[in-house]
Amino acid sequence: MKRLNFLGAIALSIFLASCGNSKEVTEEGNTPAVKKGVIIDSWDNYKENANTNINSVTLEGDILTLGISYSGGCEKHSFDLLGSRDILKSMPPKRGIVLYHNSNGDSCREFIEETLTFDISDFASGTGTIHLNLEGWDEVIVYEP
Repeated sequence: MKRLNFLGAIALSIFLASCGNSKEVTEEGNTPAVKKGVIIDSWDNYKENANTNINSVTLEGDILTLGISYSGGCEKHSFDLLGSRDILKSMPPKRGIVLYHNSNGDSCREFIEETLTFDISDFASGTGTIHLNLEGWDEVIVYEP
């Protein structure tokens, strides 16, 4: 009987140790996952944009970080940063961008704050500095790829 308990304890230890190591790590530390900004030809598929407050914007190199808040809590929400293919031919050129928020029909009212990180390298104009006009943010984002 003692041998059975000893073997059971070893099996339980191995099981618990393997469970503790099964966590998938996609980023080092607590760095948010970086999504790629997407250039689109038409806004037709993005008319149902759920309400989102943009609280902060930081640009470092090609990485745009947005501090946002929204209501929800019952469904998984997804976000995409979309840029218009059209560029205003001004000096410097300007491109409109939108944070698209899919709430998946979430009607819950919990206040949620989140940090989103996007690679905006596809938003470059090819001629140097470009001004990005983010819908819902009053300041121009000066992007110098």
